[in-house]
Amino acid sequence: WAKVAASYKHCVALKRDGTIWGWGDNSNQQLGDGPKFITNAPVQMGQATTWTAVYAGNGHSYAVNRQGEIWKWGKFATDIYQRKMEEGPVKLNVKVPGVRSVSAGDNNFDLILDTDGNLWGLGLIPPALRGEGYGMEYFSEPRRLGGSNWLAVSCSWQGLLGVKTDGTLWLQRSRDFYNWPLPKLAQLGKRTDWI
Repeated sequence: WAKVAASYKHCVALKRDGTIWGWGDNSNQQLGDGPKFITNAPVQMGQATTWTAVYAGNGHSYAVNRQGEIWKWGKFATDIYQRKMEEGPVKLNVKVPGVRSVSAGDNNFDLILDTDGNLWGLGLIPPALRGEGYGMEYFSEPRRLGGSNWLAVSCSWQGLLGVKTDGTLWLQRSRDFYNWPLPKLAQLGKRTDWI
């Protein structure tokens, strides 16, 4: 094994030979065409041997290959009302120089941080993170989000917290139901030694 990622109900792992494996819950097909519901033993996800990274989210899995392509497994909605469902593996329509991290959480949207320090979002991205609009809007393709020079990010349904390459700490609150305009990306304090 080279890397492992865990979610609420399943795990995905990368072997040194470039194959990816998963175990746990598969009710959303986040482990691919493996067992219908659950497995306690790792099953191989596809036949490719060119994977370099894996990430796990609630009901879906991500993997990145040597070409820098990002693939997603699991059923996921393609609109806010979940009328249309798509099943993976699906190649995301984004070309990045490399992937630093994927925050695939329990919050209906995911964040992709590329190696150039750019942030991308997909799913039900809160209005404040996308910098526009009111209410929820579903993005089935990655959308470039604000800010640049990100080093690391973490997200929840309430917003985003991140460190930039200059060592500063930043907060982007999610939509505030009671105040308008949308909260803006803001630096927390004056320190420049966050890692």
